[in-house]
Amino acid sequence: MPSPSDPLHDLRTMLDPRAPLPPRSEAAWDALWDGAIADDVIWWGARAIARSDAPERATAAATTLVREQAASALAGTQQLLELTRALDAAGVAAVAYKGPALALAVHGDLGARRFDDLDLLIAPHEAPRAIDALEAIGYRAPHGWSRAEEQVFGRWEGAWHRTRNSGDRPLELHWRCQAPRYGGLQRTESVIARAEWLAVGGGRVRVPDPVTLAVLLAQHGAKHEWRSVGWIVDFHAALAGSRVEHGALAAAAARSGTRSVLGYALAVRSAVLGAAAPPEFARDAARFTAEAARVVERVRIGIVLPPPPRRWPPRWLGGRTAQLRYLWYAATLPTPQERGRDAWPAERLKWAPLLRVKNVLTRRSQ
Repeated sequence: MPSPSDPLHDLRTMLDPRAPLPPRSEAAWDALWDGAIADDVIWWGARAIARSDAPERATAAATTLVREQAASALAGTQQLLELTRALDAAGVAAVAYKGPALALAVHGDLGARRFDDLDLLIAPHEAPRAIDALEAIGYRAPHGWSRAEEQVFGRWEGAWHRTRNSGDRPLELHWRCQAPRYGGLQRTESVIARAEWLAVGGGRVRVPDPVTLAVLLAQHGAKHEWRSVGWIVDFHAALAGSRVEHGALAAAAARSGTRSVLGYALAVRSAVLGAAAPPEFARDAARFTAEAARVVERVRIGIVLPPPPRRWPPRWLGGRTAQLRYLWYAATLPTPQERGRDAWPAERLKWAPLLRVKNVLTRRSQ
């Protein structure tokens, strides 16, 4: 009977296009594939299984699922092209972030990533025209908020949600790169100004330039504490090409205040995938050795990564000011549950943070 495999070694082997996975029992092949599915490394897992001594049943199941993921990605790409054409016609420049555009830009294959929704970045002043253009092709707010409620809550989160029908993916229309409480790169105008065109699915879309994309992926993974191995792989692939010059990345980090979050991302990448941090970020990455070790521990338990215990505020925010800002927003922004439970008239929406403070104080006094 083959000895139990090391999930961390298996992951690194999956990412090596020439290396076969070590032998294992049939049940262990099933466990490996289940982990690859759960953590969004299906594309790599299927290729690794195909070049290994895996049972025919495992190879067939992997091939089928990869084909289904590719077909789903093509459908999502056509929806993305429809959205960007509608926005372009309205004079709104939109940048595709994550989803199929990311899969093609960093992995070279639309089917490399599974995605549940589509994300577009626009400039804040374009939001009214963008919403009108989306409503003209059938997209509506899924939660029943009024436009006034969306303006208030959107200001705090930097995104609006839209859906059309069950056959389409939901859309997140971002006018901030992420919620203000996380700081870092915020201004979508700078992302749009540096964006590049990517040919995709018979059309083309704007995508972030490689350096900006690396920063955005670091922010996204850190915000979610790197729960998914797929996010680590995305970040790694974004840096693996020759287009990201380390000095340019350091300059972008200085402009956007993201040296700390990039250090966190690079520490996780190094610990999980064995890719050394660039010399320009060696000291920043060294600060996050303990956090990266926790991610490695979760990978060794099994490729599925459960949410870790959360530091409050997160250390990767980088600086006392950023951490105080995070705490302020966490204390004053109503949660989605509170927004649904406590409806406020439009003229009183600006006082909604007081509701959040009251609820926090009430819970602590009980």
